[in-house]
Amino acid sequence: MPIQKLSPNFEASVGVEANNYQYNGIELVEDFGLHVNNALYRTLEPQTGRWWQIDPMAEKFYAWSPYNSNLDNPILLNDPKGDCPLCPLVIGAVVGFSVDLAFQVGANIHEGGVKNAFSRIDRTSLAMSTAAGALGGFAAMNIKTLGVTATEVIGLGVSANTGIGMVESTTKQILSDNTLDGSKVVRDGIISGVTGGYGDSASHLAKEFAGESMEKALPSISINGSSEVMETTFQKIGDNLYNNQERHVPKMLENMPDQ
Repeated sequence: MPIQKLSPNFEASVGVEANNYQYNGIELVEDFGLHVNNALYRTLEPQTGRWWQIDPMAEKFYAWSPYNSNLDNPILLNDPKGDCPLCPLVIGAVVGFSVDLAFQVGANIHEGGVKNAFSRIDRTSLAMSTAAGALGGFAAMNIKTLGVTATEVIGLGVSANTGIGMVESTTKQILSDNTLDGSKVVRDGIISGVTGGYGDSASHLAKEFAGESMEKALPSISINGSSEVMETTFQKIGDNLYNNQERHVPKMLENMPDQ
Protein backbone atom coordinates (compact mmCIF):
# COMPACT_ATOMS: atom_id res chain seq x y z
CA MET A 1 0.00 0.00 0.00
CA PRO A 2 1.51 3.34 -0.97
CA ILE A 3 2.41 5.76 1.82
CA GLN A 4 0.81 9.17 1.57
CA LYS A 5 3.02 11.68 -0.23
CA LEU A 6 5.76 9.07 -0.80
CA SER A 7 4.69 8.11 -4.30
CA PRO A 8 4.12 10.88 -6.90
CA ASN A 9 1.18 8.87 -8.23
CA PHE A 10 -0.60 8.67 -4.88
CA GLU A 11 -3.33 11.15 -4.09
CA ALA A 12 -4.35 11.84 -0.51
CA SER A 13 -7.96 11.40 0.47
CA VAL A 14 -10.16 14.47 0.61
CA GLY A 15 -9.79 16.20 3.98
CA VAL A 16 -6.51 14.47 4.81
CA GLU A 17 -3.78 16.97 5.56
CA ALA A 18 -0.47 16.17 3.89
CA ASN A 19 2.59 15.69 6.09
CA ASN A 20 5.54 17.50 4.50
CA TYR A 21 7.97 16.68 7.31
CA GLN A 22 8.72 13.00 7.07
CA TYR A 23 12.00 11.08 7.34
CA ASN A 24 13.91 12.47 10.36
CA GLY A 25 11.83 15.62 10.18
CA ILE A 26 13.19 16.61 6.73
CA GLU A 27 10.81 18.61 4.57
CA LEU A 28 9.30 17.01 1.47
CA VAL A 29 9.68 19.29 -1.57
CA GLU A 30 7.33 18.77 -4.51
CA ASP A 31 8.35 21.75 -6.62
CA PHE A 32 8.63 20.91 -10.34
CA GLY A 33 7.42 17.40 -9.57
CA LEU A 34 10.64 16.39 -7.79
CA HIS A 35 9.17 14.76 -4.65
CA VAL A 36 12.42 14.78 -2.69
CA ASN A 37 13.35 15.38 0.94
CA ASN A 38 15.41 18.55 1.06
CA ALA A 39 17.88 18.57 3.96
CA LEU A 40 20.21 21.51 4.54
CA TYR A 41 23.28 19.83 3.03
CA ARG A 42 21.89 16.91 1.03
CA THR A 43 18.82 15.83 -0.90
CA LEU A 44 17.12 12.48 -0.26
CA GLU A 45 15.15 10.56 -2.88
CA PRO A 46 12.44 8.92 -0.70
CA GLN A 47 11.23 6.48 -3.36
CA THR A 48 14.64 4.82 -3.62
CA GLY A 49 15.95 5.74 -0.17
CA ARG A 50 19.14 7.25 -1.57
CA TRP A 51 20.93 10.55 -1.13
CA TRP A 52 21.78 12.51 -4.26
CA GLN A 53 25.01 13.80 -2.71
CA ILE A 54 27.65 12.33 -0.45
CA ASP A 55 27.88 13.24 3.22
CA PRO A 56 29.76 16.60 3.41
CA MET A 57 31.51 15.23 6.52
CA ALA A 58 32.29 11.82 5.01
CA GLU A 59 35.99 12.15 5.88
CA LYS A 60 35.03 12.08 9.57
CA PHE A 61 33.28 8.70 9.23
CA TYR A 62 35.59 6.40 7.28
CA ALA A 63 33.84 3.25 8.49
CA TRP A 64 30.62 4.16 6.66
CA SER A 65 29.72 4.76 3.03
CA PRO A 66 29.78 8.46 2.06
CA TYR A 67 26.14 7.99 1.01
CA ASN A 68 25.08 6.60 4.40
CA SER A 69 22.41 8.13 6.61
CA ASN A 70 22.52 8.31 10.42
CA LEU A 71 25.52 5.95 10.47
CA ASP A 72 23.13 3.23 9.25
CA ASN A 73 21.08 3.54 12.45
CA PRO A 74 18.08 5.83 11.80
CA ILE A 75 16.25 4.47 14.87
CA LEU A 76 18.86 5.68 17.37
CA LEU A 77 20.18 8.72 15.48
CA ASN A 78 18.73 11.43 13.27
CA ASP A 79 20.37 13.84 10.87
CA PRO A 80 17.91 16.52 9.71
CA LYS A 81 20.68 18.57 8.02
CA GLY A 82 22.22 15.63 6.21
CA ASP A 83 25.74 16.14 7.52
CA CYS A 84 26.50 14.88 11.03
CA PRO A 85 24.20 12.63 13.10
CA LEU A 86 26.51 12.77 16.14
CA CYS A 87 26.94 16.55 16.15
CA PRO A 88 24.17 17.30 18.70
CA LEU A 89 25.77 14.88 21.18
CA VAL A 90 29.28 16.24 20.57
CA ILE A 91 28.15 19.88 20.76
CA GLY A 92 26.24 19.23 23.97
CA ALA A 93 29.22 17.45 25.54
CA VAL A 94 31.70 20.17 24.51
CA VAL A 95 29.44 22.96 25.79
CA GLY A 96 28.83 21.19 29.11
CA PHE A 97 32.56 20.56 29.65
CA SER A 98 33.66 24.05 28.56
CA VAL A 99 31.18 25.97 30.71
CA ASP A 100 31.91 23.90 33.83
CA LEU A 101 35.67 24.30 33.31
CA ALA A 102 35.31 28.05 32.72
CA PHE A 103 33.40 28.51 35.97
CA GLN A 104 35.94 26.47 37.95
CA VAL A 105 38.87 28.39 36.47
CA GLY A 106 37.09 31.68 37.13
CA ALA A 107 36.52 30.74 40.76
CA ASN A 108 40.19 29.77 41.17
CA ILE A 109 41.37 33.07 39.66
CA HIS A 110 39.00 35.02 41.91
CA GLU A 111 40.30 33.28 45.02
CA GLY A 112 44.04 32.99 44.26
CA GLY A 113 44.93 34.95 41.15
CA VAL A 114 45.81 33.87 37.62
CA LYS A 115 48.66 31.64 38.77
CA ASN A 116 46.12 29.43 40.56
CA ALA A 117 43.72 29.23 37.60
CA PHE A 118 44.02 25.46 37.30
CA SER A 119 45.02 24.69 40.88
CA ARG A 120 41.72 23.07 41.85
CA ILE A 121 39.75 21.37 39.09
CA ASP A 122 36.91 19.03 40.02
CA ARG A 123 37.22 16.32 37.38
CA THR A 124 34.10 14.57 38.61
CA SER A 125 32.08 17.71 38.01
CA LEU A 126 33.61 18.07 34.54
CA ALA A 127 32.75 14.48 33.66
CA MET A 128 29.15 14.85 34.86
CA SER A 129 28.68 18.16 33.01
CA THR A 130 30.04 16.57 29.84
CA ALA A 131 27.69 13.59 30.16
CA ALA A 132 24.71 15.82 30.95
CA GLY A 133 25.47 17.99 27.92
CA ALA A 134 25.62 14.93 25.66
CA LEU A 135 22.34 13.61 27.08
CA GLY A 136 20.74 17.00 26.51
CA GLY A 137 21.88 16.98 22.88
CA PHE A 138 20.61 13.42 22.42
CA ALA A 139 17.21 14.33 23.90
CA ALA A 140 16.91 17.46 21.79
CA MET A 141 17.68 15.76 18.48
CA ASN A 142 15.16 12.98 19.15
CA ILE A 143 12.37 15.25 20.42
CA LYS A 144 12.52 17.27 17.21
CA THR A 145 11.76 14.17 15.12
CA LEU A 146 8.48 13.33 16.91
CA GLY A 147 6.43 15.44 14.52
CA VAL A 148 4.96 17.63 17.27
CA THR A 149 4.41 21.39 17.34
CA ALA A 150 7.08 23.87 18.37
CA THR A 151 5.30 24.46 21.68
CA GLU A 152 5.28 20.74 22.39
CA VAL A 153 8.96 20.48 21.45
CA ILE A 154 9.80 23.22 23.96
CA GLY A 155 7.62 21.58 26.62
CA LEU A 156 9.24 18.18 26.11
CA GLY A 157 12.65 19.84 26.15
CA VAL A 158 11.89 21.49 29.48
CA SER A 159 10.83 18.14 30.93
CA ALA A 160 13.91 16.36 29.58
CA ASN A 161 16.31 19.04 30.80
CA THR A 162 14.66 19.08 34.23
CA GLY A 163 15.20 15.35 34.58
CA ILE A 164 18.78 15.54 33.31
CA GLY A 165 19.52 18.44 35.66
CA MET A 166 18.20 16.51 38.66
CA VAL A 167 20.27 13.43 37.78
CA GLU A 168 23.37 15.58 37.23
CA SER A 169 22.89 17.38 40.56
CA THR A 170 22.34 14.11 42.43
CA THR A 171 25.43 12.47 40.96
CA LYS A 172 27.68 15.50 41.54
CA GLN A 173 26.62 15.77 45.17
CA ILE A 174 27.17 12.09 45.89
CA LEU A 175 30.50 11.76 44.06
CA SER A 176 31.99 15.15 44.99
CA ASP A 177 30.63 15.86 48.48
CA ASN A 178 29.35 12.44 49.56
CA THR A 179 26.08 14.12 50.57
CA LEU A 180 22.64 14.56 49.04
CA ASP A 181 20.41 17.60 49.48
CA GLY A 182 16.98 16.96 47.99
CA SER A 183 16.06 20.65 47.83
CA LYS A 184 19.22 21.36 45.82
CA VAL A 185 18.38 18.51 43.44
CA VAL A 186 14.93 19.97 42.81
CA ARG A 187 16.29 23.50 42.48
CA ASP A 188 18.99 22.47 39.99
CA GLY A 189 16.43 20.48 38.00
CA ILE A 190 14.09 23.47 37.75
CA ILE A 191 16.95 25.76 36.70
CA SER A 192 18.04 23.26 34.03
CA GLY A 193 14.50 22.95 32.71
CA VAL A 194 13.86 26.70 32.57
CA THR A 195 17.18 27.59 30.93
CA GLY A 196 16.81 24.67 28.51
CA GLY A 197 13.35 25.97 27.59
CA TYR A 198 14.86 29.40 27.02
CA GLY A 199 17.42 27.91 24.64
CA ASP A 200 14.79 25.95 22.69
CA SER A 201 12.55 29.01 22.45
CA ALA A 202 15.41 31.25 21.32
CA SER A 203 16.45 28.72 18.67
CA HIS A 204 12.88 28.37 17.37
CA LEU A 205 12.29 32.13 17.22
CA ALA A 206 15.62 32.74 15.50
CA LYS A 207 14.82 30.17 12.80
CA GLU A 208 11.26 31.49 12.49
CA PHE A 209 12.37 35.05 11.78
CA ALA A 210 15.79 34.52 10.20
CA GLY A 211 15.22 31.24 8.35
CA GLU A 212 17.75 28.47 7.83
CA SER A 213 20.44 31.07 7.03
CA MET A 214 20.56 31.70 10.77
CA GLU A 215 22.40 28.40 11.17
CA LYS A 216 25.47 29.88 9.47
CA ALA A 217 25.42 33.22 11.28
CA LEU A 218 24.41 31.86 14.70
CA PRO A 219 25.17 28.15 15.01
CA SER A 220 23.31 26.08 17.58
CA ILE A 221 26.43 25.86 19.75
CA SER A 222 26.06 29.60 20.51
CA ILE A 223 22.53 29.20 21.85
CA ASN A 224 23.44 26.00 23.68
CA GLY A 225 26.42 27.75 25.21
CA SER A 226 24.42 30.73 26.42
CA SER A 227 21.79 28.42 27.94
CA GLU A 228 24.46 26.40 29.74
CA VAL A 229 26.10 29.58 31.06
CA MET A 230 22.75 30.80 32.38
CA GLU A 231 22.08 27.44 34.02
CA THR A 232 25.45 27.27 35.76
CA THR A 233 25.24 30.93 36.81
CA PHE A 234 21.86 30.51 38.48
CA GLN A 235 22.99 27.30 40.16
CA LYS A 236 26.09 29.04 41.54
CA ILE A 237 23.95 31.92 42.81
CA GLY A 238 21.66 29.40 44.49
CA ASP A 239 24.66 27.67 46.10
CA ASN A 240 26.03 30.97 47.42
CA LEU A 241 22.68 32.01 48.87
CA TYR A 242 22.28 28.62 50.52
CA ASN A 243 25.82 28.65 51.95
CA ASN A 244 25.42 32.20 53.27
CA GLN A 245 22.17 31.20 54.92
CA GLU A 246 23.86 28.22 56.57
CA ARG A 247 26.61 30.46 57.96
CA HIS A 248 24.37 33.27 59.16
CA VAL A 249 21.53 31.36 60.78
CA PRO A 250 23.68 29.76 63.54
CA LYS A 251 25.20 33.16 64.35
CA MET A 252 21.74 34.71 64.58
CA LEU A 253 20.66 31.97 66.95
CA GLU A 254 23.76 32.48 69.10
CA ASN A 255 23.12 36.23 69.37
CA MET A 256 19.47 35.87 70.31
CA PRO A 257 18.82 36.84 73.94
CA ASP A 258 17.81 34.08 76.32
CA GLN A 259 14.13 34.00 77.10
